[in-house]
Amino acid sequence: MISGDGHAVDRLVKTIFKACPDRRHASRDKPQQAKQMEDVLSTEKSGILMNKSASSTSKEHYQAGRDLALSLRNGREVILSSARGPEANYLLDAPDDVVRQNPDSFNTNNVATMFTKQWVGIRQACGAFSGHKIAIDGHHKFDAIEIGEIATTLRDLKIDHVIYHGMASSTSSLLRGLKILSPSTKFYGVWHGTMAGWSSDEELALFREFLALADDKVYDRLGFLRQGMQNIHPKAYGCILYNLPPSASIKRSYMPFAKRPIRCIFPSWNNAWKNMYTNLLAANISPIVGDIFVYYKPQLESLDKVRFVEFGGHDAHFQRVAKMDLCLNVSVNDCQPMAELEGLSVGTPSLRNDWNLDLETPSVYEKVFTVKSYLNVNAIAEKILEIADLDPNYIYEITKAHKEILISASRQRYTAFLGGA
Repeated sequence: MISGDGHAVDRLVKTIFKACPDRRHASRDKPQQAKQMEDVLSTEKSGILMNKSASSTSKEHYQAGRDLALSLRNGREVILSSARGPEANYLLDAPDDVVRQNPDSFNTNNVATMFTKQWVGIRQACGAFSGHKIAIDGHHKFDAIEIGEIATTLRDLKIDHVIYHGMASSTSSLLRGLKILSPSTKFYGVWHGTMAGWSSDEELALFREFLALADDKVYDRLGFLRQGMQNIHPKAYGCILYNLPPSASIKRSYMPFAKRPIRCIFPSWNNAWKNMYTNLLAANISPIVGDIFVYYKPQLESLDKVRFVEFGGHDAHFQRVAKMDLCLNVSVNDCQPMAELEGLSVGTPSLRNDWNLDLETPSVYEKVFTVKSYLNVNAIAEKILEIADLDPNYIYEITKAHKEILISASRQRYTAFLGGA
């Protein structure tokens, strides 16, 4: 609890409400909101939210409220931190977050997508959705003035649905504060990843807090990207949600598999679930594979077809993938990997594990490019030869069709997800 001046929290909350008023709720619920803001900003609720003592926290947030009050009194505009450059604690519609978005991803225009800017895969996935984007620093502890700025921005943009993807140490206190200041706004949580990731104590703690946001009525609904995970909470949407292939206006110079030898890319990094060496060895022993491009230098000299290249940014990455015949992504434990979705955006198919996407429209692409024995080097190499026997135009057409199936299915699922809360 905040110590010292007994009226400090109430003055702080009143100050923030001046910056971001919700007139229908402010007068009626002010005592309760003051108590809620006190809990959010000063209590170590779960062990991952705040590490500072209550006394130092109260001084910082009281000062933040006082500064905000002075700025309003002096007529100065509160400016969203996107004006402060890419290193800001939160960014509104940063260029990389909106340049590859698909139009009309949702059935309403009043949607903002929030995510942690450090999680590259989730950020790229969010960038493919339409609407406004707010990227936050996952390690930053947001104070009252920053929460007030973001709430004001949501109000000014007429946002009534906020979808937060992923989870970070800063997420819970931020969303709890935003819900207090914007009680009529609906908040949705989308969890990326599989339950195998909960072998990490840190990730499991984040997931427990993700559920706590639903229990405490911050999240109106929860969404998942893998089948069956919705059984974990009554607020979960009953079907899986789909990530989108980014929008990319890049023309291919030739159809995939139209030339020999074929060129492959492993567009990821080496970790426990990406299965990098299995993919590389399988492609390396294939007689029809020439160069294999990677962004991570493998430590095996016997992989003589592997060529290391610098990532060079996302524009360079998309141009490079568009010149490939095949992406290698037969991973052990993926969710809905951007490695495949980015390939689809430029017409390059991916070798893949079975993601169990539960698509209502059957996809030939899934049957053609899925490898069941994802740890079997020979099975992956044989699958490459099997695909090479197909007509290049057929390969390209089923790749394009799968992209369109995903876009349509994603919009249908998100329409139901947002409409059911």
